Parts: sequence; structure tokens; C-alpha cells
Amino acid sequence: MVASLVQRTSSLCHIAAAVGIQQRIVDRCSISTQARSQADELYSRAIKSLRQSMLKSSNVDGHVLPCVLMVVLEFLRGSTSRLLIHLRCGLRLLTEKTETGCQDTREAANMLQQYAVRAMMFNPLSKDARCLQATLTSLLRKELAESTVETTSNPIFALSTSITALMSLLEEHYRTSPSLILEQLDSTGKLPTRIREALSCLEQRRNAIEQVVDARLALAHGVHRVQTAVFNITKACCVLVKIYLSSAWTGRQSSYDDKIDSFQEIVKLINATLDLLNTVDGKEVVSNSTPFFVGFSLQTILMMVFLNCRCPEVRQQVFALLKKCPHQEGQSEVTAVEAICRVISEFEQRAAGGTGGFVPESCRVHRYLILPAEHTSGTPQVVRLYFRPVEGNELKHHEARLSVE
Repeated sequence: MVASLVQRTSSLCHIAAAVGIQQRIVDRCSISTQARSQADELYSRAIKSLRQSMLKSSNVDGHVLPCVLMVVLEFLRGSTSRLLIHLRCGLRLLTEKTETGCQDTREAANMLQQYAVRAMMFNPLSKDARCLQATLTSLLRKELAESTVETTSNPIFALSTSITALMSLLEEHYRTSPSLILEQLDSTGKLPTRIREALSCLEQRRNAIEQVVDARLALAHGVHRVQTAVFNITKACCVLVKIYLSSAWTGRQSSYDDKIDSFQEIVKLINATLDLLNTVDGKEVVSNSTPFFVGFSLQTILMMVFLNCRCPEVRQQVFALLKKCPHQEGQSEVTAVEAICRVISEFEQRAAGGTGGFVPESCRVHRYLILPAEHTSGTPQVVRLYFRPVEGNELKHHEARLSVE
């Protein structure tokens, strides 16, 4: 797709060149000062060319793919703030589209939305995540109205849209303000009928996606290394969504305690994925970047497992797998993810009496918020942990500094 479109616009040529050299820098870890200088020059040229292209033409189809490539480029450069700018710009273009567009544009739009879901899942209570979620929810309603979302041809994108719908329902259910998170139950203590029906539809959709993913895995296993890795991680995300669909509505972290087998399945799938991505021709290699098309963030999925699973063995496996993950995945760095997991574990153990054993409900972390730099006056960053010391009451929070090693 990219090759066929690059020939059409100079902006795509400049962006593709910048992506190419930046990928080489990432793959080699260390490279000459001259190469880095060339990468910076190509980056500046790509930005300038994109701006000129957008000023000259209002054709949305011609701007969606450049936005995707700029997201990839900022991903490779490790620039979170600029990555989010291009992401929001691309999503805004999609919301303004009045026609379905060509196949290339639809594929680029799918990639853009998949990446937005990755960004939203990493720090879901943040202002950026909420803005992305609002835009994605609007796009999802539009696509459902146009019947353009289906599960068979692109199960990764279909699962991304399901995660968007799930997170929107969660926010509505919790009436979420980070300082006040109360469940919205009816007089009998059950979820409102509308939300129950929506959850049932999401589970049917998730199950259909998982069947497609299982079929793709069966075809790719032992034949296509990267495809197997892609669908392994998609399968892991399917399992994670299933856990959330059944357990995220009670307001109790203990609701996840009977899902240990499912958490272990996720860990096993991610371990297999990392083995595939870190092995070439039977030899182990050091992977510095995950292919952009993997679809979901390995680090974020592992962090979700750590947050909700209190099995010590599973948590130890998560730490071990984070050591094998690429250093940078979009706006998340593996050292920061490890630091967040350590802070959660230390807080829960300290609150539970420091025995290293069972963590009671009142000591468990429900959610977290990575506070922006302007709030923390620079580094080290601070993470806000939300817990419920008294069942039925609102969540309280505790702030802890992240010690990034």
C-alpha cells in the first residue's frame, strides 16, 4: 500500500525516507553522528513537506496515510507528545470524512485507529486518552451506522473497535472522574439493562473475532513467523477483553481472582510472541522495536495482567517478559512500565502488612494515572494509584514517584 502511494505525493516520499533511516537507527542501537544528523534533516523535511501538502489540498484521502507514517516516525523517534499530535490530527480528518474512501485510505484509517487504541490503553485516565476515546467512540458510531466494521477480513481492527466500545461502556458505568469513581447500578444491584445488553453484544462479537483469530493462527503456525506473532498477541488481547467483560463491572478487584488460568494463557501467548519476534533463522536476536503492525502493545497488555492478577507466579512472569520486550512501544517505555508495576506491588504489599502473602480487597489498586510532567515539576514521574479502602465507598488515591532504572 505504502509503495503504491509514495509515488503520488512528495510528502509521502519525504516521510518514507525519514521512517527508513530512523528504523535503521533503532535496529542498530548505535550509529554514527552523521547518520543521526541525516535522520534529523530528513525528519525536518518530512514535517515541512506534510504541512505544505495539507495547505495545498483539502483532500482527506491524501492526508490519512501521511498521518499514519508520521505516527510511526514519532514512534521510532520516541516522541510521545508529537506522536499524539499526529494521531489526533489523523483521527480528526477521519471524523470529517463524508465518504467511505478508497481501499488504501480505509486500510490507513484502520491502522490509525488501532494505534489510537494502543495509546488509549496505556494511560487510560489521562487527558490525552480521554480525548482519543471520545474521538474513537464517535468514529465507531459512524462506522457501525455505515456497516463498515466486520470481523473476518481484519480481526485486529475489529478487536480494536470492540475495545473502544468496551472502554466507553466502562467510563459510562463508572461515571468516571479520577477522584470519584462509583458504579452505576440499579435498585436491585445489577447493571442497567442497556449496559447488560451492550456487554452481551460485545461478548458475541469478541467470540466471533476469536474464532477468526484461531483459524488464522492454525494456518500461520510453523509457516509464517511474523503472522503467528501478530495473531498470538491478538489472541492474548481477545482473552484480556473476555476477562474485562466478565469482571470489570463489580467494583471489586477480587472478581479477577478466578481468572488466573486466563491470565496465564495471556502470559503464555506473549512469551511465544516474543520468542518468535526475537528469533531469526533459529538464532536468538535482541529486538529493539516491535513491528508496528503487531496491532496491540505487548507492554500494555502485560501491565493490565499485572494490575488485575494477584497470583505471585504470574506477576513474576510478567516482570520476566518485560525484560524481553522492546525498549520503546509508542509512548510507553519498558522501564516505565516496570516501574509502574513495582510501585503497584510495593503499595499493595505495604498496605497488606508487608507479609508478601494475600492482598485483601481494601489494599488492591483498581486503576492508575501517570501524571503529566507539568504536574510533577519534571522527573521522576509520579503515578497516582486508586484503591477502595471501604467497599461501596469512592476510590481514594495514593501518589508515588516512579523510580525508572
